[in-house]
Amino acid sequence: MSSPALLFQRLRFRLLRNSMAILLAQSWWRVATIAYCCAVVWVFLFMLSWYGFHELRTRELWKIPLEGIFIELVFDVFFFTLTILLIFSTGIILYSSLFAGAESQFLLSSPLPDDHIFSYKFQGAVAFSSWAFVLLGSPVLLAYGLEVRPNPATGLGAPWYYYAILPFFFLGFLLIPGSVGAIACLFIVNLLPRHRRHFLIGIGIFLVLAFIAWMALWYQQSKELGFGTRTWFESLLSELSILGGRLIPFHWMSRGIKNAALGRADEMAYNLALVWSYGLFAYLVTVWIARKLYRRGFNRLASGGTLRKRYGGHWIDRILCHPLFFLDAQTQVLIIKDFRTFRRDPAQWAQILIFLGIGCIYFLNMRRFYEQDIGRSFKIGISMLTLTATAFLMCAYTGRFIFPMLSLEGSKFWILGLLPLDRGRL
Repeated sequence: MSSPALLFQRLRFRLLRNSMAILLAQSWWRVATIAYCCAVVWVFLFMLSWYGFHELRTRELWKIPLEGIFIELVFDVFFFTLTILLIFSTGIILYSSLFAGAESQFLLSSPLPDDHIFSYKFQGAVAFSSWAFVLLGSPVLLAYGLEVRPNPATGLGAPWYYYAILPFFFLGFLLIPGSVGAIACLFIVNLLPRHRRHFLIGIGIFLVLAFIAWMALWYQQSKELGFGTRTWFESLLSELSILGGRLIPFHWMSRGIKNAALGRADEMAYNLALVWSYGLFAYLVTVWIARKLYRRGFNRLASGGTLRKRYGGHWIDRILCHPLFFLDAQTQVLIIKDFRTFRRDPAQWAQILIFLGIGCIYFLNMRRFYEQDIGRSFKIGISMLTLTATAFLMCAYTGRFIFPMLSLEGSKFWILGLLPLDRGRL
């Protein structure tokens, strides 16, 4: 009999092969559309990053060396943001696959070790949550490698092994935020089986308020120091220096990638070894914790709810009824039904928080570029970038929420057809 690890790999390969065969047979245009959109986003980010690095290096007003500490701080902020997003996305996906999926119930009833089941789900969750990391990170890093000049005499960019080593940095780094998100998911389910949603909502509200407060303080400081001045720039670098600690994993990524681009193979290998060693250690700790807590959390989640029936809905649903007073009762019930489905699914409102955070970061900083003398071409480019970002957000919301409401109700759609409503109103 083969080992559980090989058995799960065969299962994953067979599921992927069958899913792709069905998808290509039924709607091949959907796969082509997704691939085309990803290619457009990748090319756009690559050209934008390449142009930005070129301007930083060659424009007389800036002349920022791409080999200095500034680029390292930029990469620190970039990988820090991706780390936070990966922690949340991995935790949310793991919660849905470990505790809310029918496959997990079937696997837990089989004579397979709990840690092997968790490892199978963990690998799938990390792979599913990391595609955006690769889509956003690879064009920026490839553009940096083409534009950096480690040897001014030859005028060549990064050495060949810089491009070959990037996937290894990605794979090792993904284990660290994925393990943190998985450990947080296991502890929340075990410690708060009844109030986990309230806890997650509280964390999300706290993070949003903290971010808004930090942006307000930064905006006030920027007005006092003058946006774009040397004093403001030095103050920004001092605030970002906290992300460049020697014991912070995403700083190892930044330093290792920069050393690889500059041809320093020994320092690159050292940082790559740090990323992989701590990533594998975090993965082993996560699997060990899952061996102790996964089945216990699953059982507590299955039996941890209250047995007392609640009638009349939640108080949040009742609050929603007041703004809908002008609608008829049947339409109010439909809207509250969709809202109730939304608030009961952490994967949906967590995506809303992520979209909201990204949008706030962009739109709060966009106006400052218009207030500076950056040239008409840059302002037109920012306007086009804003239009593109708004279109992408509308497509994401429509594809994730609006389209499923209308077409993917599934086998229960006939229940909505029994309502005393015509199809137009539905």
